[in-house]
Amino acid sequence: MSTPRETAKAKVDTLVSTLEKKGIRVLAVDFDQTLIKIHSGGVWKDSTDNLAKHVRPCMRDFLEAALQREMVVCIVTFHSQPWVIRELLKKLIKK
Repeated sequence: MSTPRETAKAKVDTLVSTLEKKGIRVLAVDFDQTLIKIHSGGVWKDSTDNLAKHVRPCMRDFLEAALQREMVVCIVTFHSQPWVIRELLKKLIKK
């Protein structure tokens, strides 16, 4: 029997596989209230470690699966600190 986490990862893999089969190679992912559960207000005054606590696990899995299939992933946001998002992604994504 698989765990809920394994089931969620399998669903994400199926989604990314379907996108790939349809010829989709570029993904644009919203940051506030999509990649992360909260709205950052466009400025993050705390550490990226604390911001990482707000990342949705399914979105982390989605980004990893897409990157493993060499899709292009863009983060779309009005956030005024792109370096914070860059550091966050470095912490989240192994690749």
